[in-house]
Amino acid sequence: SDTGNYTCVASTAFSRSVRSSVLTVQQPPVYSGASAGSFHITIGAVTTTTAQIKFAAPGFDGRSSVLGYQLTCTPHPEYNFLSAATASSVGSPSLNMLTIQGLHPGAKYSCSYRAVNAIGTSALSRAVTLAMTHSRSRLPVVASVLGASSTSLEINYRPPPVAMQFGDIRGYVMRYKA
Repeated sequence: SDTGNYTCVASTAFSRSVRSSVLTVQQPPVYSGASAGSFHITIGAVTTTTAQIKFAAPGFDGRSSVLGYQLTCTPHPEYNFLSAATASSVGSPSLNMLTIQGLHPGAKYSCSYRAVNAIGTSALSRAVTLAMTHSRSRLPVVASVLGASSTSLEINYRPPPVAMQFGDIRGYVMRYKA
């Protein structure tokens, strides 16, 4: 690093001037040593639409105080109809856990984070897989009900939109009460 005490000497035949100054080189946060391999990212409590993600502070703050963290959870490819979810603790540097909201029940996400200081952001952490808990899917959309006979009905329906299918739908049960 170029951080250090620097001295400038200016001299002429008539005088000499010496000035010293400390130079501090700043950079984005760096995860080093034991924290570099995994960035210590773990998954905490998970519900159908929220998850708590815990993480560690960087080993080196870049000689600029850590301002907070940025967390991103990107849906796995099979959930390409979903958007990424983000959370930030910038402004709360001591916070080592974020709750990310707006996740899709039953979906899988890849979550990673970065530390932020006034100079920039750290490298992206390794991703961890987050599997959301399942929720009951929305009911099918009934397209039409026809009286097939005096004792039977013909029901035509469509499954709910893919975004409202919270897991695999294996079938429907129709009940009739007179």
